[in-house]
Amino acid sequence: MKTEYMTSAATLPPHIPYPRFLLTTDMKLIDRVVYAVLLDEAARAQDKGWVDKCGRLYVALPAADIARMIDRTPATVRNTVNALEELGLVERWLTSHTTPDHIYVKLPSDEGGK
Repeated sequence: MKTEYMTSAATLPPHIPYPRFLLTTDMKLIDRVVYAVLLDEAARAQDKGWVDKCGRLYVALPAADIARMIDRTPATVRNTVNALEELGLVERWLTSHTTPDHIYVKLPSDEGGK
């Protein structure tokens, strides 16, 4: 891989946002990575038509697609989404047997209640 020094005029390569709160959570690394991927997809959900009748954005990608993005197995992704659901960071709604679940990515609320 060829590299160059970063300058003020440099253009960043495509990247995924990684929320700072993930740096201090007691989560497995794979859970953090999948959450970041889901958050990135949710940020583009409106452009893809992934909006429910209440205006909430969701992600509608099969586990196999996410697994290819992060070089893991679909089973790993499903287990990770289950863990994120237990933590309250995502909510999964079953749609049908022929379409991917709708995964609602939740944002942590301000700890101070502000």
